[in-house]
Amino acid sequence: MEDAIKEIQDELDEILGNYEHDIFMLERNDGTPEEIIAVYKRMQDTVHQYAEKYRSMGLDENNDYIQELGKQWWEYQDEIDEILHGIYSDAVEAHENTIELLQHQYDGLSDSKNYRDMSTNLERQRQEQLRIQELAHEEAQRLRALGVDENDEAIQECIDAWWDAEDDIKEINDSIVENVLEPFDEFIEYADDFDLWDRFDFTKVDYLRQKIAALNRLLEHGVLTLREYTELLRETQLDIYNEQKDAITEIIEMTMELVRQEAEDKIDALEDQIDDYQKIIDLKKESLDVSRDEEDYEREVAERVAEIARVQEKINQLSRDDSREANAERQQLEQELAELQQDLADYQADYAYDAQVDALDKEAEKFEQTKDDEIAKVEATVDTEEEVYNAAIARIDADWDQLYQDLIEWNRQYGDMIDGEDSITSAWQTAMQAAQEYGSIVSALNGINNDIANEQQAILDQQQEDAELSSILSEMYANGQAWGPASDEEKQRLADENLRLGKLLAPYGINAVRGSDGVWYVDRVGGEQLFQKYRQYIYHDGGIVGDDSLKSNEVFAKLQKGEAVFTGQQYENLLGQIGSAITGVVDSVVRSLATARDTTSDAIQSVINNESTDNSMGAISIENHFEVKNADTQSAKELADYYSDRTIDKLMTAAKRKGMKNSLGSHMLR
Repeated sequence: MEDAIKEIQDELDEILGNYEHDIFMLERNDGTPEEIIAVYKRMQDTVHQYAEKYRSMGLDENNDYIQELGKQWWEYQDEIDEILHGIYSDAVEAHENTIELLQHQYDGLSDSKNYRDMSTNLERQRQEQLRIQELAHEEAQRLRALGVDENDEAIQECIDAWWDAEDDIKEINDSIVENVLEPFDEFIEYADDFDLWDRFDFTKVDYLRQKIAALNRLLEHGVLTLREYTELLRETQLDIYNEQKDAITEIIEMTMELVRQEAEDKIDALEDQIDDYQKIIDLKKESLDVSRDEEDYEREVAERVAEIARVQEKINQLSRDDSREANAERQQLEQELAELQQDLADYQADYAYDAQVDALDKEAEKFEQTKDDEIAKVEATVDTEEEVYNAAIARIDADWDQLYQDLIEWNRQYGDMIDGEDSITSAWQTAMQAAQEYGSIVSALNGINNDIANEQQAILDQQQEDAELSSILSEMYANGQAWGPASDEEKQRLADENLRLGKLLAPYGINAVRGSDGVWYVDRVGGEQLFQKYRQYIYHDGGIVGDDSLKSNEVFAKLQKGEAVFTGQQYENLLGQIGSAITGVVDSVVRSLATARDTTSDAIQSVINNESTDNSMGAISIENHFEVKNADTQSAKELADYYSDRTIDKLMTAAKRKGMKNSLGSHMLR
């Protein structure tokens, strides 16, 4: 039997030697990995066949020949696995090289602010990263199917590759989102800074709704997660609500000013009526004085005529010289009678004059009191802010169509806004849209306030939910990390604790299930792993909420969103960068001004060219409101001088529209 076995072994060695030569030649002649694997599989089949021969000869499984063939079979399998893993590694490397090339291209596109090509480039990078994830998942599943332990280096390499790609995809998605949203934000900032909204055939609210349409597309394409989309949507919706609220508030405040001004005008008119009526009374009194003077003149003439007649009569009587005593007595009596009659006439004339003057004074007082009562009623309508507000709201509800023209006219006569009619028009368009959406201005203001409160509460609720999820998932993850080196008793405690924590995820819509291998999944064993899907909720070092131990050189920090924290080295680097950056500030500003028009136009065009389910605005047209060509430092200074002079001119124009009085209703710059 020994001779037969040796003969078989020699035959096998020759066959395997030929196969090994085939592999050598394939490797030297750039044979494909698949061709080499096929040879190794034939070698596996061969050793299996010869093992069967040995068994047919009566050799048992513990025989050295059979065991050696078994080892050879697994050695060939290891070679196959290594080649397959090499195929995976080469494929990943090819995708990484493509990504590196795309990243270099992206840097050039970014410098030119070519948003459309930048987005296309990022999408290609994203697809390459997704392919890496697919390869990593397929390779890990292949290794698991072979029974490779989860902690094996090969599987961990696949897991790391998947997560590296996931992190890169997150960065790419962030860049895509930034490229899509940045044109919106830049244009909004541009239009806000230069007060251009009244120049367009759309409002800021319309434009923000186009931004929401872009967010919808990002969600549909998987660039935004639902959580990220919800946060950005709420942020944009709050901008819309606040813009509508500001516009409505501005219209109400302008209407309140209009109501106040109309009240002042009414009071001025009533005071003028009092003055005019007093002038009429004074003229009537003057007329009485003239009449009285005329009567005095006629009486004086009569007296002089009578005196002449008396003297003449006396002369006549003296010429006859008879009955002198009787005549003298009669004349004396007649003279006394005339004097008495004249005194009576004077008394009656004085009494009539005084009575007429008194009647005129009373008439003037009555008229003034009537007008004072009317003034008091007008003043009462604007006595408090609440009354003015209620009057403004009533005016808006009752006469909305006419109110716009009233506000325009009011601004022309009394307005102090630099932008004047433009500001009214812009606010009016936004407020009118809100009124149409909610039914009325009052309903819009109340509804918007409620919507703002609801959105803010939703944000707080989401933050609370995120904190609770982070606490649960971080503790579960930490328990899993601690499970390996723990004692059997501690392992059981950790497992039980994670089962309890897993049940706490149900109210948050997460169906966490644990497999027999101890791995946690979502919805079903073998599906998406829990800690992979919700990685963002897990602390980077697996820390547990409540573990607030600090090192001797550490302190707690309470920061607001957007605030930065620097290490000592970062702080030194920052100071160096600031020093070199200051010298380029002016050039940077000039370049920004020179490209502002093109940037905003590209931003709008990128929105128009995207497919959208919301075309309520139609095509957006942007006028050239700001353009600097061949800008340098001198032209930037001239531009600044121009805008400062223009601003001062507008202020002076607004001031000239103001009248200045010393009365209660004086108009001054507010």
